[in-house]
Amino acid sequence: DRIRHYPPPEPYLQPTSTKRPPRVPRSSIFKTAVVLTLLSSMQPAMAGQLLSRVKGKSAPESTCESNEQESCAFDRAREFYQKGLQYVDKGKFRLAKTEFERAIEENPAYADAYYQLAVSYANLNDLQAAKTTVKEAIRLNPKVAAYYQMLGILSVQTNDVEQSEAAFRKSVEISEDDPYAWYNLGMVLERRENPEEAEIAYLNAITLKSGDKRFHQKLARLLEANGKLKRALLYYENLLQFDKNDGYAKEKVDEIKARLESQ
Repeated sequence: DRIRHYPPPEPYLQPTSTKRPPRVPRSSIFKTAVVLTLLSSMQPAMAGQLLSRVKGKSAPESTCESNEQESCAFDRAREFYQKGLQYVDKGKFRLAKTEFERAIEENPAYADAYYQLAVSYANLNDLQAAKTTVKEAIRLNPKVAAYYQMLGILSVQTNDVEQSEAAFRKSVEISEDDPYAWYNLGMVLERRENPEEAEIAYLNAITLKSGDKRFHQKLARLLEANGKLKRALLYYENLLQFDKNDGYAKEKVDEIKARLESQ
C-alpha cells in the first residue's frame, strides 16, 4: 500500500515515500513497548482517551475459531484500514476517520492506522488532534521518516517551530536520502534564523535531486540575504538553466553582477 499524505501548505513539501511503513508482527500486536522519543511523551493509554468509539456498527462477519481470535482481529483491522484508504482517496475524510478508528479498536498497535487517522484529522482542520495522533504513530513505530515529516509540517502550521525542527531532523536522520526531507528542514532552520545549517540542508537537497528548481531558488535567496553574492549568482544562473525566460532569475543575475562589479 502506498501512504496517503496530508498535503502541506507551500512551501513545505509533503513526504515523498510511497512505501508502506513496516507493520507490527501479529505475535507482538499486544506486546507494544513504550518508546521514548524526542518528539513524544505520550502515555500508552492516550490513544484510547483520544479516539471516539464507534457505536452501533458491527465488524465484518467472522468465521474465526476461538484459538484464532488474535489473527482475526488483525485481519479485521486490515479490512477497516483498507476501506479507510479508499475514503481518503475519494476525499471523504470523516468516513475515513471512522474506519481508521475501527481499525485501531481491533489492533491498538496499528501505527499506520494512527498515521492515516492523523491524515483524516488534518484534512478536517483539527490540527491539534492530528499532531497528537501522529505522535502515537511515532510512539508505536519510531523508525518511519514519513511520520516525523508529517509532525514537522503540522508543527509549522500550529506555530511550534521548535518541535518542527526536531521532527524534520529526525526525519533526515532516518531517511537521509530524501531530498524533500532536507528541503523541509532547511525551511524551518531558515525560519529559526539558522542560515548556516539551512544552507547545508538545501545543498543536501540539491545533491540528492539537482533537477528541482525550488531547491536552487531557495538556496540562491538564502545566500543573497546573507551577503554571499558570488555563490548566490551561481544558483540564480542555475534557474536560467531550467527556464531561460525566467524573468525573476534574469533580474537577479543582472542585479547581483552589478553589485559585484561595484565592489
